[in-house]
Amino acid sequence: NDGQWYIHYKVTDNAGNSKTGYYGPYKLDKVAPTGTIAIQPNKTLAGYDYTRSQIVSIDLTSNDSTSLVSQMRFANSESDLANATWENYGATKINYGLTSGNGLKTVYFQVKDNAGNISSVYSDSVYFDNTTPKLTISAPSQYVAKSGDVISYTVTFTDNSKDFGDANIAQNQGIDAFNFGVDKVILSQYGNIDLNQITKTIENVSGQPLKRLIKLSLPSNMTGEGSINLKVAAAAAEDKAGNISDETLCGYSFSID
Repeated sequence: NDGQWYIHYKVTDNAGNSKTGYYGPYKLDKVAPTGTIAIQPNKTLAGYDYTRSQIVSIDLTSNDSTSLVSQMRFANSESDLANATWENYGATKINYGLTSGNGLKTVYFQVKDNAGNISSVYSDSVYFDNTTPKLTISAPSQYVAKSGDVISYTVTFTDNSKDFGDANIAQNQGIDAFNFGVDKVILSQYGNIDLNQITKTIENVSGQPLKRLIKLSLPSNMTGEGSINLKVAAAAAEDKAGNISDETLCGYSFSID
């Protein structure tokens, strides 16, 4: 049985003299240690863990009541674990590198006790996503406008996590939240147009949850001439990993005559 053992002896010479003694204690440990592994996520959403960094920290636990855990090893595939280098055990592994490319990543882990027993393989997974959501801005509904006109643009959002292979993550193309108010619509002009005359509104598109309609309403007494372009400021959308969209410039302008 596992535990602490002593070897007792007794020796006797030809004259009948004897001596007793013992060696020890010795610890017998034939039971493999156990452990757990948990990658520290940037965000957890609906039971899914996400990280925006390829370099992660990992929380670890271990248990071995007899000879105690002394070493651990890691790999990004179970087949590579047997050849991974052993290192001193610690409760946290910092600066561990996941494999490149966005998507589901799994880290495999074992511990070894001071008797040389090796644990089963433990693993934890996280979705690595450091790609920002994308948005495209359509051409304006008209290229030449006059007083009283309403010019509209369609903005379409998408995210690369829709391709991660999980139907739940792919919902809404991987977009988790919008922060797309009129303050995100920034106008610029060339000419002598007073942009304060223009009313900006944003509307949902029926049956298209990833689209928004930007409307620019020109007053009936619009003054000035020139051209107008727009851009959408950063952070209009956030994906499920917490990445936010970049500032995006519309490639089209319209003129007021």
